[in-house]
Amino acid sequence: LDDVDLEFNPPAFAPGVLSILKTSAELCCFLPDVTHRLAYLRQVSVKLMENVEGRMQRYLEPVRAYKDLTSPSGVGRVGGCVSAAHLLEYALEELSSEPLFLTLLQDVSPEEEPLFSSTIGSMKSFWNEWLTRLSAAIGQNIMDSSASYRGNVAHFEAHRGAPESDVACLPVDVSSALCMPLDRASTHLDALHKHLDRKTFTLAWRAVAQS
Repeated sequence: LDDVDLEFNPPAFAPGVLSILKTSAELCCFLPDVTHRLAYLRQVSVKLMENVEGRMQRYLEPVRAYKDLTSPSGVGRVGGCVSAAHLLEYALEELSSEPLFLTLLQDVSPEEEPLFSSTIGSMKSFWNEWLTRLSAAIGQNIMDSSASYRGNVAHFEAHRGAPESDVACLPVDVSSALCMPLDRASTHLDALHKHLDRKTFTLAWRAVAQS
């Protein structure tokens, strides 16, 4: 779980959550048997992750309520929570595979659901849902800004093959109409790059490009 900043782009609160998560896993070493360790991890580590997800959901409620995903504050809120959830999903998967953790829980019944499996799935669903929302909103925003350009292109295409003198008189400026959507796309690209990690940024921009 070290050097996560090198791969992820976590908001300020995420490293603190990781520190508590790691400490709780280490502290359960002092409990006498696997039953107590499991109970401790469920009541501390799992509850911590549920609390963090709940807080992120509440933090994003204003964005959802006012459909404010594409504003600077909206992208910042959503992007930060997406990066945090992606990091926490990764951290839980790493923790679940660490030798110390596996040793602590080696006597758990194979029929029992792995300790963090539902939490990992919940974090993944969270960041995937909000990344999809964000990408769709940005794609729509760029499309809306390109309405004039697309209209001019359609107008120009409709007169393709007309006499050159007629085309020259058409009040169509295709090139300048493209400036606004290109500027809008560049602004959104910079904002996503600022708030997302490499993987989620790639997924978001690919989704925007396909919209």
